[in-house]
Amino acid sequence: MQNNDNPLDPGDILKNGMYQIQKLITVGGMGAVYKGVRRNAGGIKVNVAVKELLPGLAKKPYLVELFKSEARIYSTLCHSNIVRVIDLFEDRTRYYIILEWVEGFDLRNAIKILIKNYLSFPVEITVFIFFELLQALNYAHNIQIKSRDIDGIVHRDISPSNILLSNAGEIKLTDFGISKAGFRLKKFRKVPGKKGYMPPEQLEGVIGDERTDVYSLMVCFFESLTLINPLIYFKKKGTMLKFDDVRNDVPESLQELIILGLSTNIEKRPTSGEALNFLKQIIVNERIPLSSINFSDFIRSLGKL
Repeated sequence: MQNNDNPLDPGDILKNGMYQIQKLITVGGMGAVYKGVRRNAGGIKVNVAVKELLPGLAKKPYLVELFKSEARIYSTLCHSNIVRVIDLFEDRTRYYIILEWVEGFDLRNAIKILIKNYLSFPVEITVFIFFELLQALNYAHNIQIKSRDIDGIVHRDISPSNILLSNAGEIKLTDFGISKAGFRLKKFRKVPGKKGYMPPEQLEGVIGDERTDVYSLMVCFFESLTLINPLIYFKKKGTMLKFDDVRNDVPESLQELIILGLSTNIEKRPTSGEALNFLKQIIVNERIPLSSINFSDFIRSLGKL
């Protein structure tokens, strides 16, 4: 039985029986995510992700408004590499967003599996992942929604846990929960996000622009190739990790793009569109094969480990 403060239990019903909780997936700084089932009128069951604003935060009106408004903005995004928003509602003073369910792994769990089994991402698999993600960001960064006076949406919380790798061969970016929040973020003592993936300007409390996303994405790109977070490594060692210290098959041009995206000066970083064009050229020049079938086979193989 649902309680106003406790996590939802398997079998709990939401929105008059439309959704049923199956299991808790994860709990983050602002929300919990569950796997659930949506029952359609014809009796068809569809898996969904149920994201809940944590009950304690739901008592703060400005956070509820942020949760709702960002869900509405997020729902305007329509791209094959961005998780779709299906529904937004309140149920017994608790607030929920229903999202497309992606069967597979998030990038964080994939990295953990690789480390545990002394494996690594092949370069072509990693390039495929980030080629798809750059397309998603370029779309979001350039979208114009006149009815909401929006000229581009910035994610501001890119990390491996928000990058989903599907068994079907798709890469999906999720959780635009603090995107395009603008002045509303001033209510926070610090800009939300994950410190291990934040650029310097965001750590200093500056909301930033699309190049803030590029920095965070390049941290993930670096980590996917080396299985080491470069920012955490730098904090511990006082020096930047070099690709050649970990593996010798990363093309120099690809290393240069990633390092450029990690510039501490936001003005020196490429936009998502520029980074996408650079990566396209690298793929051609280095003859890097990209295949959703090969990617799907690789992700499925991880599931067997």
